This record gives sequence, structure tokens and C-alpha cells, in this order.
Amino acid sequence: MGAQHTRNPDTESSEEDQAGITTVADAANEPRVLAFGRLLGAAGGLGYVLGRAIEREFGISHAMFEVLLLLGRAGRPLSMREITQARVLTTGGATRLVDRMQTYSLVHREVYEADRRVHLVALTEIGEMTAVKAARAHAANVQRYMLDALPAAQREALLAGLAALSMSAGAVLPQMP
Repeated sequence: MGAQHTRNPDTESSEEDQAGITTVADAANEPRVLAFGRLLGAAGGLGYVLGRAIEREFGISHAMFEVLLLLGRAGRPLSMREITQARVLTTGGATRLVDRMQTYSLVHREVYEADRRVHLVALTEIGEMTAVKAARAHAANVQRYMLDALPAAQREALLAGLAALSMSAGAVLPQMP
């Protein structure tokens, strides 16, 4: 029995977009498909290398580091919902991550006075110091493994393009209830 195809206007492309893709080889070599695959491959490889460096040197996961940076960018305590949404995690995943961070004294939870059902996550002094030290090492590794791999003239365009892609992806992500 073959797989059934359900029409989804959000994922269907025009006939023009489908032109030239008649075999799996065509699909695998379609320039846009290749471009996205290369983006994922680069992100996965860099994420692994850079994440392992943070783990080795600072004893925290890359996900923990990202939450430290998220809190630092916000400049205020964030609700678990805000962390969940920003990190694109499940509620349970965010809770487990913050629990581990609390075990390492990187963050603490506080009750939001306006709504006692809401718990806010705030940086501790250890969390701030860890974020600063890890960011110094991380910036050097990003330079070494990502930016130095490109000709100097292409670096600014890459950074601008990544910012645009991040905003575009963020705009289409569903908001949590």
C-alpha cells in the first residue's frame, strides 16, 4: 500500500518550483535543497565542535550556555515560558535544563509577585561569571572555526544573512499558548 499524500498549502510549492525535479537524484542535487543541507551540516558540525569546547572547559552544556546568554541579553529574570519559547524547547525540556542549571548554581528561580503561579529564572553571580568566561572562549572559537573559514570580504555578508534568517525563522515559529 502506498503512502497517501495530503495537500498542505503551507508546504506545497508551485509547478514552477517543482520543474526539473523528476527523480531522487534531481531532488538531492536541487540547489536550494543542497543549500539548506549545507546550512544544517555546518550548524551541526560547528554546534558539536563549539559545544564540546564549552563542556570541556566550563563543565556546562551548550544549551546551558545559550540560556545564560539569553538571560544576559534580557537583562532581567525570564519566565520559564519565555525560555521555552526562545530555546524552542518543550516545557519539560526547559524545566529539566533549568533544574540542572540550578544544581550548578548558575541560575535560581523566584516567584513572580504579580502572579505567584509564574516562576522567573535569574542568573546567579556564578552564572554571570560563567557566562562571561565561556563567552570569551566561545567568541575565539567562533572566530577560529567559523569566521576564519571565510574570506574576510564575505564575513559581514554572512553575519547579516544569518541575522535575517534568524528573524525569518522566528517570525514563522508558532507562539506557545
